[in-house]
Amino acid sequence: MESAKGNGRRASPRRWFELEPPAPERLQLETSPRVSTVASYVLTRAAERSWEVLNQHLAEPQGGLFWIGGPAGCGKTHFLDYVIALQSRAGALDAQNTRRLVCGLELAGRVHAAEVELLLLSVLAEQIGGEPRSSGDLFRQMRGAAALKVGLETARRTGVRSVTVAIDFGTSQCESAADFFKMLGQVAASFRQVKFTVIAAGRAMAPEATR
Repeated sequence: MESAKGNGRRASPRRWFELEPPAPERLQLETSPRVSTVASYVLTRAAERSWEVLNQHLAEPQGGLFWIGGPAGCGKTHFLDYVIALQSRAGALDAQNTRRLVCGLELAGRVHAAEVELLLLSVLAEQIGGEPRSSGDLFRQMRGAAALKVGLETARRTGVRSVTVAIDFGTSQCESAADFFKMLGQVAASFRQVKFTVIAAGRAMAPEATR
């Protein structure tokens, strides 16, 4: 737009608006993270503090239960990918030739704690190996802490000494989550033959049993 003043013409100031690129879709949990996941990840202050706590725990013999909370888009899934990638890159065998399992679960929609529990047991049976049908049948016949302990004991017999599970709740809503996490915390604290660590992330408030 231009305005006339006397015989001269003066152009009015132009205002430029830069459009931001469209927001990317929600990041997916990588159950087998790529090397680039670690190489390209930039730790924020919050993520750095979280990793310090987790890294200290991973060096200890006892299991634990952790919760990564925050609003949409703050980097919870990316952080889980980073943790899984570091654990995977550490190697399947340690100096004593014992195995370490790293599993990732991504949930969507409205789920019940019993469904998450069954999915966790199924993933453990798949990762442990052996005869999946007999292991799956055994897991389906049991519930709660007893079923999880049977799964961990089965892992121990195959040489596994450490199991780390990352659970990304994303936008899902989990019914009976409090009781589910209480059960996970009890198993992580009491089962000494296999170090059992759960790192969960979601938008909800942290369950009481988690750190």
